[in-house]
Amino acid sequence: MILNLSPVRSLAMAMAFTLTATVVVAQENLVPNPSFESLAKDAEVKDIKKFGLLNEYGTEWGSVNDVSPDLFVTREKASKVSVPCNDYGFEQAKEGEYYAGFRAYSKSSKLKRSYLQVQLNEMLEEDQVYCVSFDLSLAEMSRYAVPDIGALLNDRKMSRSGSSPLTADPDVKQVSNKTMRFSEGWETICGTYVGTGEEEFLVIGCFGGDASIDAERVDVPARPTGPRGDALNDHKDCFNDKEGEPKTGLAQAYYYIDNVKVVAVDSPKDCSCGSSRKRESSMVYNRSARLPEDATAKQRIEAAATYYAFIKKMPTVAGKRTLTEIAGLLNENPDMNLVITGHADSDETEEGKLNARYANMGRSRANKVKAFLVEAGIDPSRLEAVSRDDTDPSSTLDTEIGHAENRRVTFRVQ
Repeated sequence: MILNLSPVRSLAMAMAFTLTATVVVAQENLVPNPSFESLAKDAEVKDIKKFGLLNEYGTEWGSVNDVSPDLFVTREKASKVSVPCNDYGFEQAKEGEYYAGFRAYSKSSKLKRSYLQVQLNEMLEEDQVYCVSFDLSLAEMSRYAVPDIGALLNDRKMSRSGSSPLTADPDVKQVSNKTMRFSEGWETICGTYVGTGEEEFLVIGCFGGDASIDAERVDVPARPTGPRGDALNDHKDCFNDKEGEPKTGLAQAYYYIDNVKVVAVDSPKDCSCGSSRKRESSMVYNRSARLPEDATAKQRIEAAATYYAFIKKMPTVAGKRTLTEIAGLLNENPDMNLVITGHADSDETEEGKLNARYANMGRSRANKVKAFLVEAGIDPSRLEAVSRDDTDPSSTLDTEIGHAENRRVTFRVQ
């Protein structure tokens, strides 16, 4: 049947359908107990004081093999699996009060890999696009960090005897499959998946084989400082053993996990990670300002800018040349002070909401430029680093070039 609708009526119907679908979809997460807050019936928090209890106490969640993942809970008395301080590190919950944990990799025969598995609230629909995401944090007592962490969607419950690694190509993983080594907060793994109409189970873990996985050695951190260190005031022994000595790391890559979601969306671009997937680009904008030969030092500095690739903080080679020229002009004009303003594109701002390491990108860039100029001999009292992030775009074009033009640091002489 062919319907002849006027363009106005067709547009109105399409808009109505889109708005309705968006409202319904945004409210429904198909993952039960997504932040591990619900405990099994008759379970008490005081009983959760050792590793390997997610199968027993975590409602809806279980494992794939004989190794149960771990459940971390808030308790009055600290334990091996308490929140925020536990035997593997220090981390506040991303959502609610609890979180889970799994071993992604190990070089010790005593430390076996674990996987999380859950049955979704309903089977995925055929040809429906889903946004799949979960928050991840590397436990500080890990000596290793690994890539190949992701999620599988299956039509049946997976069950394997023993503790051997589950090797597969994840349906959802970090877009560049980077090594997940962020430990001071949470980082989101996110991607889209098109249902076949049969998937009903979600499995999360590390799917790289022991022989092929590209594990990276990481240093066990010293006691954190700043806001995170302030939060440790009530947990002064978190990074120390019973004798007060700094803890040594374990030969493993261990991750905390929280806030697991499987949500239907209208298209991949509606997934919260869609923009960063699209914009993960190495493109760097470049321009040369046309100035008269008799341009003043102030005019030359304020016409300059440094530009950046997506979610990069360090100046490029061209950017460093620009900064060297600016340092020379400032040295020649000791009465000049400089305001350094860092900017980000809109996709970087969205990425910062998902991944803590990319938050405040504009300020990070401005601080790096200030540090460069200080190293070049400029008194830090003459330099002020500020951020506008994506609130003052140079270009409003939603193109790769437009976004690249907005990833910049600019200068104002005072």
